[in-house]
Amino acid sequence: MISCNTLDGHDGASESIEDSKKRKVFITEYKSIGNPIIINDSLKLFISMAWLEKKWKYSSPSSKSIPFDGYQLVIITNPDDIVNIDTEWSIGDDPTFYLRSASKSSLIGEFESFPSDTLIYPVKNGESFVGKSSTIIGHINLYRDINNLNR
Repeated sequence: MISCNTLDGHDGASESIEDSKKRKVFITEYKSIGNPIIINDSLKLFISMAWLEKKWKYSSPSSKSIPFDGYQLVIITNPDDIVNIDTEWSIGDDPTFYLRSASKSSLIGEFESFPSDTLIYPVKNGESFVGKSSTIIGHINLYRDINNLNR
C-alpha cells in the first residue's frame, strides 16, 4: 500500500491554543467583550477561545508546520452559533477584514500585517459582500490579552 499525506503543503489552522503553541505559531490570545455576544436579540455567539497565530502550512508529518508571511485569527465557538453564517448573516464589511467559517465550530480571519489590539467586526444581515447589504445588526468586539503575548 502507498500512503500519502494529503495535507502536505496546504494551509493550516491550529485546533486550539495548545495546538498553536505546540506548532510554534502562537502569538497572542484575544478575548471578547461580552460572552456570549448577543446580536439583535436573535444571534448568539459564544467564544470558547480566540487567538492570533502565524499563517502556516502542513508538512510531513502533519504535526510539523511551516510558517509563512501573514497572521490568522482563529475563533472556536459552538457549531449552532455559526450554522447560518454567510447565508443569513455575515461578519465583516470589506474583503480584507472579515471572519468566515473554517469548520463546524470555528471562524477564521486573515491579516497581512500584525493587527491592532482591538478588533471590531460589524455583523450584517445577508451574505458577505454579495449584494453589499449595509444593515449592520451588531458588532463583535475582541481585544488582545496583553498578559498572554508571545511575540
